[in-house]
Amino acid sequence: MLFRSERYHLPTPKGTRERLVANIDQNLLECGMAAIRTGQIRGNVGMHHAAMAAAAIALNREPETSRALDWLFEPDGGGLPGIIMGRIDRDGIGNEASPGYSLGWISNLSNTANRLAAYGAYKKWDLYRDFPRFAAGFNVTRRLAVLDWTTINIGDTGRTGNISLTKRPDAQEIAEAFRHTGDERLALAAYWSNSGKADGLGRDIADADPEALSRRINEIVMRRGEAAAHPPSPHLLPAYGLSRLEYGRGTEGTAAYMYFGRNAGHGHLDRLNIGMFGFGFDLSPELGYPEFATAWPHRNEWSITTISKNTVVVDEISQRTNWGGEPVFFKSLPGLQAVEVSSPNVYPQASEYRRTLALVETSPGRAYAVDVFRIRGGRSHMRSFHGPGDLVSVQGLALRRQVGGTLAGPGVPFGPHPDGAKFPVGYSWLVDVD
Repeated sequence: MLFRSERYHLPTPKGTRERLVANIDQNLLECGMAAIRTGQIRGNVGMHHAAMAAAAIALNREPETSRALDWLFEPDGGGLPGIIMGRIDRDGIGNEASPGYSLGWISNLSNTANRLAAYGAYKKWDLYRDFPRFAAGFNVTRRLAVLDWTTINIGDTGRTGNISLTKRPDAQEIAEAFRHTGDERLALAAYWSNSGKADGLGRDIADADPEALSRRINEIVMRRGEAAAHPPSPHLLPAYGLSRLEYGRGTEGTAAYMYFGRNAGHGHLDRLNIGMFGFGFDLSPELGYPEFATAWPHRNEWSITTISKNTVVVDEISQRTNWGGEPVFFKSLPGLQAVEVSSPNVYPQASEYRRTLALVETSPGRAYAVDVFRIRGGRSHMRSFHGPGDLVSVQGLALRRQVGGTLAGPGVPFGPHPDGAKFPVGYSWLVDVD
Protein backbone atom coordinates (compact mmCIF):
# COMPACT_ATOMS: atom_id res chain seq x y z
CA MET A 1 0.00 0.00 0.00
CA LEU A 2 2.87 2.36 0.81
CA PHE A 3 4.41 1.61 -2.60
CA ARG A 4 1.14 2.31 -4.42
CA SER A 5 0.49 5.55 -2.50
CA GLU A 6 3.91 6.84 -3.55
CA ARG A 7 3.49 5.60 -7.11
CA TYR A 8 0.11 7.29 -7.59
CA HIS A 9 0.87 10.33 -5.41
CA LEU A 10 -2.13 9.76 -3.13
CA PRO A 11 -2.87 12.79 -0.93
CA THR A 12 -2.79 11.01 2.45
CA PRO A 13 0.06 8.95 3.90
CA LYS A 14 -0.21 5.13 3.84
CA GLY A 15 1.73 2.20 5.11
CA THR A 16 0.55 1.43 8.67
CA ARG A 17 -2.58 0.12 10.34
CA GLU A 18 -2.96 3.39 12.24
CA ARG A 19 -2.90 5.41 9.03
CA LEU A 20 -5.45 3.07 7.42
CA VAL A 21 -7.84 3.40 10.37
CA ALA A 22 -7.40 7.18 10.43
CA ASN A 23 -8.15 7.40 6.72
CA ILE A 24 -11.35 5.34 7.08
CA ASP A 25 -12.44 7.33 10.14
CA GLN A 26 -11.83 10.72 8.56
CA ASN A 27 -12.70 10.19 4.91
CA LEU A 28 -15.50 7.63 5.18
CA LEU A 29 -17.16 7.60 8.60
CA GLU A 30 -16.85 11.25 9.63
CA CYS A 31 -17.47 12.43 6.08
CA GLY A 32 -20.60 10.29 5.83
CA MET A 33 -21.91 11.46 9.21
CA ALA A 34 -21.44 15.09 8.17
CA ALA A 35 -23.33 14.45 4.92
CA ILE A 36 -26.22 12.89 6.85
CA ARG A 37 -26.40 15.89 9.17
CA THR A 38 -26.60 18.32 6.24
CA GLY A 39 -29.15 16.22 4.35
CA GLN A 40 -26.84 15.32 1.48
CA ILE A 41 -27.42 11.69 2.41
CA ARG A 42 -31.10 11.01 3.07
CA GLY A 43 -33.62 8.28 2.29
CA ASN A 44 -36.99 7.04 3.44
CA VAL A 45 -37.73 6.84 7.16
CA GLY A 46 -35.10 4.70 8.86
CA MET A 47 -32.59 4.56 6.04
CA HIS A 48 -30.29 7.48 6.89
CA HIS A 49 -30.90 6.81 10.59
CA ALA A 50 -29.41 3.34 10.19
CA ALA A 51 -26.49 4.78 8.22
CA MET A 52 -25.74 7.31 10.98
CA ALA A 53 -25.93 4.65 13.68
CA ALA A 54 -23.62 2.32 11.74
CA ALA A 55 -21.04 5.03 11.08
CA ALA A 56 -21.08 6.35 14.66
CA ILE A 57 -20.68 2.90 16.18
CA ALA A 58 -17.95 1.95 13.72
CA LEU A 59 -16.10 5.15 14.63
CA ASN A 60 -16.38 4.19 18.33
CA ARG A 61 -14.73 7.36 19.57
CA GLU A 62 -16.02 9.72 22.22
CA PRO A 63 -17.51 12.23 22.32
CA GLU A 64 -18.14 11.96 18.56
CA THR A 65 -20.04 8.65 18.72
CA SER A 66 -22.45 9.75 21.44
CA ARG A 67 -23.06 13.09 19.72
CA ALA A 68 -23.91 11.31 16.47
CA LEU A 69 -26.24 8.87 18.25
CA ASP A 70 -27.86 11.79 20.12
CA TRP A 71 -28.50 13.40 16.71
CA LEU A 72 -30.79 10.51 15.81
CA PHE A 73 -33.22 11.64 18.51
CA GLU A 74 -32.87 15.42 18.32
CA PRO A 75 -35.87 17.37 16.90
CA ASP A 76 -33.64 19.21 14.42
CA GLY A 77 -31.66 16.04 13.68
CA GLY A 78 -33.00 12.56 13.02
CA GLY A 79 -36.17 13.35 14.98
CA LEU A 80 -36.93 9.73 15.87
CA PRO A 81 -39.25 10.48 18.83
CA GLY A 82 -41.37 12.77 16.64
CA ILE A 83 -41.44 10.22 13.82
CA ILE A 84 -42.47 7.33 16.06
CA MET A 85 -44.98 9.21 18.23
CA GLY A 86 -46.33 11.55 15.56
CA ARG A 87 -46.14 9.61 12.31
CA ILE A 88 -46.47 5.95 13.34
CA ASP A 89 -49.93 5.08 14.64
CA ARG A 90 -50.84 3.02 17.71
CA ASP A 91 -51.05 -0.12 15.60
CA GLY A 92 -47.41 0.38 14.63
CA ILE A 93 -47.93 1.41 10.99
CA GLY A 94 -46.27 4.38 9.29
CA ASN A 95 -48.44 7.24 8.06
CA GLU A 96 -48.73 6.01 4.48
CA ALA A 97 -51.94 4.23 3.53
CA SER A 98 -50.25 1.68 1.28
CA PRO A 99 -48.97 -1.42 3.12
CA GLY A 100 -46.32 -1.62 0.41
CA TYR A 101 -44.83 1.58 1.82
CA SER A 102 -45.99 1.89 5.43
CA LEU A 103 -44.84 -1.58 6.52
CA GLY A 104 -41.30 -0.61 5.56
CA TRP A 105 -41.04 2.00 8.31
CA ILE A 106 -40.58 -0.42 11.20
CA SER A 107 -38.38 -2.69 9.11
CA ASN A 108 -36.07 0.21 8.25
CA LEU A 109 -35.99 1.50 11.83
CA SER A 110 -35.19 -1.97 13.17
CA ASN A 111 -31.69 -1.62 11.71
CA THR A 112 -31.05 1.37 13.96
CA ALA A 113 -32.69 -0.27 16.98
CA ASN A 114 -30.60 -3.44 16.64
CA ARG A 115 -27.35 -1.55 16.17
CA LEU A 116 -27.97 0.50 19.31
CA ALA A 117 -28.93 -2.60 21.30
CA ALA A 118 -25.89 -4.56 20.14
CA TYR A 119 -23.50 -1.66 20.80
CA GLY A 120 -24.44 -1.50 24.44
CA ALA A 121 -22.28 1.52 25.30
CA TYR A 122 -25.07 4.01 24.51
CA LYS A 123 -27.77 4.01 27.21
CA LYS A 124 -29.64 7.27 26.67
CA TRP A 125 -32.17 5.93 24.14
CA ASP A 126 -33.48 2.47 23.29
CA LEU A 127 -36.15 2.16 20.59
CA TYR A 128 -37.48 -1.12 21.99
CA ARG A 129 -37.59 0.14 25.57
CA ASP A 130 -38.79 3.69 25.03
CA PHE A 131 -41.40 3.41 22.25
CA PRO A 132 -44.15 0.76 22.66
CA ARG A 133 -45.72 1.62 19.30
CA PHE A 134 -42.40 0.88 17.61
CA ALA A 135 -42.43 -2.59 19.16
CA ALA A 136 -46.09 -3.00 18.17
CA GLY A 137 -45.10 -2.59 14.53
CA PHE A 138 -43.40 -5.99 14.52
CA ASN A 139 -46.76 -7.70 15.01
CA VAL A 140 -48.74 -5.74 12.45
CA THR A 141 -48.10 -7.80 9.29
CA ARG A 142 -49.83 -10.74 10.95
CA ARG A 143 -52.73 -8.53 12.01
CA LEU A 144 -53.21 -7.29 8.43
CA ALA A 145 -53.34 -10.78 6.89
CA VAL A 146 -56.79 -11.64 5.52
CA LEU A 147 -57.76 -15.30 5.99
CA ASP A 148 -54.14 -15.97 7.02
CA TRP A 149 -53.55 -15.76 3.28
CA THR A 150 -53.13 -12.33 1.70
CA THR A 151 -52.53 -8.63 2.25
CA ILE A 152 -55.14 -6.24 0.83
CA ASN A 153 -53.85 -4.08 -2.04
CA ILE A 154 -54.78 -0.82 -0.33
CA GLY A 155 -53.62 2.35 -2.09
CA ASP A 156 -50.38 2.04 -4.04
CA THR A 157 -49.87 -1.64 -3.23
CA GLY A 158 -49.64 -4.69 -5.46
CA ARG A 159 -51.69 -5.29 -8.58
CA THR A 160 -55.38 -5.66 -9.35
CA GLY A 161 -56.54 -9.05 -8.06
CA ASN A 162 -53.07 -9.98 -6.82
CA ILE A 163 -52.99 -12.47 -3.92
CA SER A 164 -49.83 -12.26 -1.81
CA LEU A 165 -48.68 -11.68 1.75
CA THR A 166 -46.52 -8.63 2.44
CA LYS A 167 -44.17 -9.65 5.24
CA ARG A 168 -42.38 -6.58 6.50
CA PRO A 169 -40.75 -6.59 8.97
CA ASP A 170 -39.50 -10.05 8.06
CA ALA A 171 -39.27 -13.06 10.37
CA GLN A 172 -35.66 -12.38 11.44
CA GLU A 173 -36.42 -8.75 12.27
CA ILE A 174 -39.43 -9.81 14.33
CA ALA A 175 -37.35 -12.43 16.14
CA GLU A 176 -34.79 -9.77 17.06
CA ALA A 177 -37.59 -7.57 18.40
CA PHE A 178 -38.71 -10.49 20.57
CA ARG A 179 -35.13 -10.93 21.78
CA HIS A 180 -35.05 -7.34 23.04
CA THR A 181 -38.63 -7.03 24.35
CA GLY A 182 -39.59 -10.51 25.53
CA ASP A 183 -43.11 -9.86 24.17
CA GLU A 184 -44.58 -13.30 23.42
CA ARG A 185 -46.82 -11.85 20.72
CA LEU A 186 -43.67 -11.15 18.75
CA ALA A 187 -42.47 -14.73 19.24
CA LEU A 188 -45.76 -15.91 17.73
CA ALA A 189 -45.48 -13.35 14.92
CA ALA A 190 -41.91 -14.44 14.08
CA TYR A 191 -42.98 -18.10 14.00
CA TRP A 192 -45.91 -17.27 11.69
CA SER A 193 -43.78 -15.08 9.41
CA ASN A 194 -41.19 -17.88 9.19
CA SER A 195 -43.79 -20.16 7.52
CA GLY A 196 -44.89 -21.79 10.76
CA LYS A 197 -41.54 -22.83 12.17
CA ALA A 198 -38.87 -21.47 14.49
CA ASP A 199 -35.89 -22.95 12.65
CA GLY A 200 -33.06 -20.47 12.18
CA LEU A 201 -34.78 -17.54 13.89
CA GLY A 202 -32.32 -15.27 15.65
CA ARG A 203 -29.36 -17.46 14.73
CA ASP A 204 -26.07 -15.64 15.29
CA ILE A 205 -22.71 -17.41 14.96
CA ALA A 206 -21.24 -14.92 17.44
CA ASP A 207 -23.56 -16.17 20.21
CA ALA A 208 -22.41 -18.84 22.64
CA ASP A 209 -25.64 -20.69 21.79
CA PRO A 210 -26.76 -19.63 18.28
CA GLU A 211 -30.03 -21.62 18.47
CA ALA A 212 -31.15 -20.32 21.86
CA LEU A 213 -33.65 -17.78 20.53
CA SER A 214 -35.30 -20.20 18.11
CA ARG A 215 -35.77 -22.68 20.97
CA ARG A 216 -37.39 -20.00 23.12
CA ILE A 217 -39.78 -19.12 20.31
CA ASN A 218 -40.63 -22.77 19.69
CA GLU A 219 -41.28 -23.34 23.40
CA ILE A 220 -43.73 -20.42 23.47
CA VAL A 221 -45.60 -21.71 20.43
CA MET A 222 -45.78 -25.24 21.87
CA ARG A 223 -47.08 -23.88 25.19
CA ARG A 224 -49.67 -21.56 23.66
CA GLY A 225 -50.58 -23.77 20.72
CA GLU A 226 -50.04 -23.45 16.96
CA ALA A 227 -53.39 -21.70 16.58
CA ALA A 228 -52.13 -18.77 18.66
CA ALA A 229 -49.57 -17.99 15.95
CA HIS A 230 -52.23 -17.51 13.28
CA PRO A 231 -53.56 -13.98 12.62
CA PRO A 232 -56.38 -12.95 14.99
CA SER A 233 -59.75 -13.37 13.30
CA PRO A 234 -61.92 -11.33 12.97
CA HIS A 235 -59.85 -8.28 13.73
CA LEU A 236 -59.91 -4.49 13.98
CA LEU A 237 -56.96 -2.14 13.53
CA PRO A 238 -58.56 1.10 14.77
CA ALA A 239 -55.54 3.38 14.38
CA TYR A 240 -54.59 2.23 10.87
CA GLY A 241 -58.26 2.01 9.88
CA LEU A 242 -59.05 -1.55 8.79
CA SER A 243 -61.60 -4.12 9.90
CA ARG A 244 -61.46 -7.78 8.84
CA LEU A 245 -64.53 -10.01 9.06
CA GLU A 246 -63.85 -13.62 8.12
CA TYR A 247 -64.67 -17.30 8.45
CA GLY A 248 -62.18 -20.02 7.61
CA ARG A 249 -58.64 -19.66 6.27
CA GLY A 250 -56.94 -19.39 2.93
CA THR A 251 -58.73 -20.44 -0.22
CA GLU A 252 -61.35 -22.29 1.83
CA GLY A 253 -62.46 -19.15 3.66
CA THR A 254 -64.66 -16.10 3.08
CA ALA A 255 -63.80 -12.57 4.18
CA ALA A 256 -65.12 -9.03 3.95
CA TYR A 257 -63.23 -5.92 4.96
CA MET A 258 -63.75 -2.20 5.35
CA TYR A 259 -60.90 0.27 5.02
CA PHE A 260 -61.37 3.60 6.81
CA GLY A 261 -57.82 4.88 7.21
CA ARG A 262 -55.86 7.71 5.63
CA ASN A 263 -56.63 8.42 2.02
CA ALA A 264 -53.37 10.21 1.16
CA GLY A 265 -49.68 9.34 1.33
CA HIS A 266 -49.56 6.61 -1.31
CA GLY A 267 -53.25 6.16 -0.57
CA HIS A 268 -56.35 6.56 -2.71
CA LEU A 269 -59.56 8.51 -2.06
CA ASP A 270 -61.25 5.41 -0.68
CA ARG A 271 -62.70 6.06 2.79
CA LEU A 272 -65.24 3.37 3.82
CA ASN A 273 -64.20 1.20 0.89
CA ILE A 274 -65.21 -2.46 1.22
CA GLY A 275 -64.05 -5.68 -0.43
CA MET A 276 -64.57 -9.44 -0.33
CA PHE A 277 -62.47 -12.58 -0.70
CA GLY A 278 -63.89 -16.02 -1.41
CA PHE A 279 -63.40 -19.24 -3.39
CA GLY A 280 -59.69 -18.48 -3.66
CA PHE A 281 -60.18 -15.08 -5.33
CA ASP A 282 -60.28 -11.38 -4.58
CA LEU A 283 -63.92 -10.88 -5.52
CA SER A 284 -63.87 -7.08 -5.52
CA PRO A 285 -60.24 -6.24 -6.25
CA GLU A 286 -58.51 -3.00 -5.41
CA LEU A 287 -56.80 -1.32 -8.36
CA GLY A 288 -53.44 -1.45 -6.57
CA TYR A 289 -50.34 0.37 -7.71
CA PRO A 290 -51.01 2.56 -10.76
CA GLU A 291 -49.51 1.75 -14.12
CA PHE A 292 -47.19 4.74 -13.70
CA ALA A 293 -46.49 6.27 -10.27
CA THR A 294 -46.71 9.83 -11.46
CA ALA A 295 -49.25 12.50 -12.35
CA TRP A 296 -51.01 11.36 -15.49
CA PRO A 297 -54.70 11.30 -16.51
CA HIS A 298 -55.62 7.69 -15.79
CA ARG A 299 -54.18 7.86 -12.27
CA ASN A 300 -55.45 11.35 -11.41
CA GLU A 301 -58.91 10.89 -12.90
CA TRP A 302 -59.61 7.21 -12.29
CA SER A 303 -57.39 4.85 -10.32
CA ILE A 304 -57.04 7.00 -7.18
CA THR A 305 -60.49 8.67 -7.30
CA THR A 306 -63.51 7.82 -5.18
CA ILE A 307 -65.70 6.70 -8.07
CA SER A 308 -63.26 3.87 -8.82
CA LYS A 309 -63.68 2.46 -5.29
CA ASN A 310 -66.37 0.39 -3.56
CA THR A 311 -67.77 3.35 -1.68
CA VAL A 312 -70.10 6.35 -2.25
CA VAL A 313 -69.43 9.59 -4.13
CA VAL A 314 -71.24 12.69 -2.86
CA ASP A 315 -72.02 15.54 -5.28
CA GLU A 316 -69.97 13.95 -8.07
CA ILE A 317 -66.61 14.84 -6.51
CA SER A 318 -63.96 12.75 -4.77
CA GLN A 319 -63.44 12.70 -1.03
CA ARG A 320 -61.30 15.15 0.89
CA THR A 321 -58.03 13.80 2.28
CA ASN A 322 -57.61 13.35 6.03
CA TRP A 323 -56.47 10.80 8.60
CA GLY A 324 -59.40 8.43 9.06
CA GLY A 325 -62.92 7.52 10.15
CA GLU A 326 -64.21 6.55 13.58
CA PRO A 327 -65.38 3.01 14.43
CA VAL A 328 -68.87 2.97 15.94
CA PHE A 329 -68.85 -0.73 16.82
CA PHE A 330 -67.02 -3.96 16.02
CA LYS A 331 -68.63 -7.19 17.11
CA SER A 332 -68.18 -10.93 16.70
CA LEU A 333 -70.98 -13.34 17.66
CA PRO A 334 -71.59 -16.99 16.75
CA GLY A 335 -72.38 -16.94 13.03
CA LEU A 336 -72.32 -13.13 12.77
CA GLN A 337 -69.55 -10.53 12.58
CA ALA A 338 -70.18 -6.84 12.03
CA VAL A 339 -68.51 -3.42 11.99
CA GLU A 340 -69.78 0.14 11.60
CA VAL A 341 -67.65 3.19 10.84
CA SER A 342 -68.54 6.88 10.54
CA SER A 343 -66.52 9.37 8.47
CA PRO A 344 -68.40 12.57 7.51
CA ASN A 345 -65.05 14.41 7.52
CA VAL A 346 -64.41 13.41 3.89
CA TYR A 347 -67.48 15.37 2.70
CA PRO A 348 -68.06 18.63 4.63
CA GLN A 349 -71.56 18.95 3.11
CA ALA A 350 -72.58 15.60 4.62
CA SER A 351 -73.68 15.46 8.24
CA GLU A 352 -73.70 11.65 8.05
CA TYR A 353 -71.44 9.33 6.05
CA ARG A 354 -71.61 5.96 7.78
CA ARG A 355 -71.32 2.34 6.71
CA THR A 356 -72.31 -0.92 8.36
CA LEU A 357 -70.83 -4.18 7.08
CA ALA A 358 -71.84 -7.60 8.37
CA LEU A 359 -70.72 -11.11 7.48
CA VAL A 360 -73.19 -13.95 8.10
CA GLU A 361 -71.89 -17.52 8.21
CA THR A 362 -73.84 -20.10 6.21
CA SER A 363 -71.52 -23.11 6.55
CA PRO A 364 -67.90 -23.64 7.64
CA GLY A 365 -65.76 -21.18 5.69
CA ARG A 366 -68.73 -19.78 3.72
CA ALA A 367 -70.66 -16.58 4.36
CA TYR A 368 -72.54 -13.70 2.73
CA ALA A 369 -72.17 -9.99 3.36
CA VAL A 370 -74.77 -7.36 4.27
CA ASP A 371 -73.85 -3.77 3.46
CA VAL A 372 -75.75 -0.66 4.63
CA PHE A 373 -74.52 2.85 3.74
CA ARG A 374 -76.15 5.86 5.41
CA ILE A 375 -75.64 9.37 4.01
CA ARG A 376 -77.27 12.65 4.95
CA GLY A 377 -76.40 15.87 3.10
CA GLY A 378 -75.25 16.84 -0.36
CA ARG A 379 -77.23 16.94 -3.60
CA SER A 380 -76.42 13.51 -5.06
CA HIS A 381 -75.10 10.15 -3.88
CA MET A 382 -73.55 7.58 -6.26
CA ARG A 383 -72.62 4.15 -4.93
CA SER A 384 -69.81 2.46 -6.85
CA PHE A 385 -69.00 -1.24 -6.79
CA HIS A 386 -66.79 -3.40 -8.95
CA GLY A 387 -66.35 -7.15 -9.04
CA PRO A 388 -64.48 -9.81 -10.99
CA GLY A 389 -66.78 -10.02 -14.05
CA ASP A 390 -68.91 -7.89 -16.36
CA LEU A 391 -72.31 -9.62 -16.00
CA VAL A 392 -74.66 -7.75 -13.68
CA SER A 393 -78.29 -8.54 -12.90
CA VAL A 394 -80.80 -6.32 -11.10
CA GLN A 395 -84.32 -6.70 -9.77
CA GLY A 396 -87.02 -4.03 -9.74
CA LEU A 397 -85.17 -1.71 -12.11
CA ALA A 398 -85.78 -0.98 -15.78
CA LEU A 399 -82.35 -0.12 -17.13
CA ARG A 400 -81.92 1.66 -20.46
CA ARG A 401 -78.82 1.12 -22.55
CA GLN A 402 -76.98 4.31 -23.55
CA VAL A 403 -75.76 4.20 -27.11
CA GLY A 404 -72.06 4.99 -27.25
CA GLY A 405 -70.04 7.42 -25.18
CA THR A 406 -69.24 7.09 -21.49
CA LEU A 407 -70.87 7.77 -18.14
CA ALA A 408 -70.04 11.44 -18.81
CA GLY A 409 -72.50 11.39 -21.72
CA PRO A 410 -73.23 9.67 -25.06
CA GLY A 411 -71.07 12.20 -26.89
CA VAL A 412 -68.10 12.03 -24.51
CA PRO A 413 -65.35 9.59 -25.63
CA PHE A 414 -63.40 7.26 -23.40
CA GLY A 415 -60.30 8.91 -22.01
CA PRO A 416 -58.96 11.95 -20.16
CA HIS A 417 -61.11 14.78 -18.83
CA PRO A 418 -60.59 17.78 -21.16
CA ASP A 419 -59.75 21.13 -19.58
CA GLY A 420 -62.93 23.10 -18.91
CA ALA A 421 -65.25 20.11 -19.43
CA LYS A 422 -68.47 20.28 -17.41
CA PHE A 423 -68.83 16.59 -16.54
CA PRO A 424 -67.44 15.08 -13.30
CA VAL A 425 -63.86 13.85 -13.21
CA GLY A 426 -63.68 10.07 -13.65
CA TYR A 427 -66.92 9.65 -15.57
CA SER A 428 -65.19 9.53 -18.96
CA TRP A 429 -63.35 6.33 -17.95
CA LEU A 430 -66.59 4.29 -17.67
CA VAL A 431 -68.24 2.76 -20.76
CA ASP A 432 -71.17 0.40 -21.54
CA VAL A 433 -73.63 2.56 -19.64
CA ASP A 434 -77.11 1.27 -18.67
